Order: sequence, then structure tokens, then C-alpha cells
Amino acid sequence: MTSNISVTAVRIESGAPFQFVADQTTTRVCTLANGKLRVKVDNEEEYAIGARGVFKIDAGVGSRGFNRYYEVVVLHVNGFQAL
Repeated sequence: MTSNISVTAVRIESGAPFQFVADQTTTRVCTLANGKLRVKVDNEEEYAIGARGVFKIDAGVGSRGFNRYYEVVVLHVNGFQAL
């Protein structure tokens, strides 16, 4: 890896919310490893995403969501900082 790429796994418990604060320099690409989530990116409509689903959070944009389902989910978050 290089210093401008990060990889993180986020565990989201059943019934728990999550949030990514806007980062002016980092674009995030998120892949749901298992389960389902409700996701809202910036001013888009909230939508459901299932296992192996992918969504993108552009630099300068925040997102939030909620695990409304009965299982713990794992979200892989890949961050790419602008050079």
C-alpha cells in the first residue's frame, strides 16, 4: 500500500447507526461483506444495500446509515486521498 490509501473494516452491530464525517481530501469506496444496511450519502435518498454491495463517498461528502437488521455486519472501507 501507499501512504494515500487506507483499508478499514467497520463492524456495525444490529440496531446501530454509523456515520462517516465529510473528509475534504479522501474518497471512500465501501463494500458490505455481509448482511444489509440502510445508507444515505450526502443529499441522496436513503437506500438499502445488501451483501457484496458497493457505494462511494466522494471527498468532501459525509454519509450515515443504520443497521436495521438482526445480524452484525462488516463494512470494508477503502480510502483514497487526493495527491
